[in-house]
Amino acid sequence: MLSLFSRFRKEVQLSPQDACEIARLSYVVGERHFPNHGRFIPPVRADLVCFLEKRTEFINYWIGWSEDKRWSPAWFFRKVEAGFEVGRTSVDGKIAQSRLFHSPVEACADFILKELDEERA
Repeated sequence: MLSLFSRFRKEVQLSPQDACEIARLSYVVGERHFPNHGRFIPPVRADLVCFLEKRTEFINYWIGWSEDKRWSPAWFFRKVEAGFEVGRTSVDGKIAQSRLFHSPVEACADFILKELDEERA
């Protein structure tokens, strides 16, 4: 049982590595878990890009995270012929918006931040 004061927990700042680990851990464990029950502050975009440039293996975990989704509306991240696409599906599963990136790192950072913002909402 949650205490009366548990809903007043402080938000924690996610490091770029913490944010990237969410997808990797869901692959290993088989379940999606966000830290601190959605009470977190996402990392700064520039820090996330810098981290992903050094640790590109996380990009595939986030593509896998996106491919495993079975609901809509939802954000998606995928490799396409022209580069990498980040977008959102509508309630009926159709693409409502999307953006093409040439850089997988930039696309992944964009997707991660969208996912984290949605979880916090």
